[in-house]
Amino acid sequence: MKYTMLTYAAAIYNATVNTACGDMHVNEAIDKLVEMLRGNERVFLIGNGGSGAACDHMANDLCLAGVRAQSLTNTNNITCIANDFGVTEIFKRQLEWFSNPSKENTLVIAFSCSGQSPNILEACMAARYTMSTNVVTFSGKDQNNTLRKLGHLNFYVPSQSYGVVQLAHEALIHCAIDKIAGLA
Repeated sequence: MKYTMLTYAAAIYNATVNTACGDMHVNEAIDKLVEMLRGNERVFLIGNGGSGAACDHMANDLCLAGVRAQSLTNTNNITCIANDFGVTEIFKRQLEWFSNPSKENTLVIAFSCSGQSPNILEACMAARYTMSTNVVTFSGKDQNNTLRKLGHLNFYVPSQSYGVVQLAHEALIHCAIDKIAGLA
């Protein structure tokens, strides 16, 4: 599809308002996300590429809103783990290093436009099933993507455009951050 700026903005709007969140309406899911962000002592954000950059941005905004958040996109850690253990381990290993589920409630927020990134899936499986950690997912593309099955709360953006999916993810989590900060 060829976009103009207005049709692109409309695509982002449509994808955002039509985000699927299980049996919840998107507004209810945002409220649930706010509840989870407030109810967990530590929040880790994971994502690749542009989603990784969004993790850095969202972790910063969450901290400013009073949530103890950390993006796991540090290139030194990622390249060390990728070299020593393989790229599929880059987020899982960091969750093992930095989280302490026995002492604090922890939340993992995972961003993957495709919902099929092996390193994101590996980390979410470990977080949910090995570490008993709460997981929130943001995905797009194929509605049956694997990531969508791994979260306690799942935001699925119905678009085939990486840019639309990524911007919708950012709008959704920004809405939750603004609610926490008392701006919405």
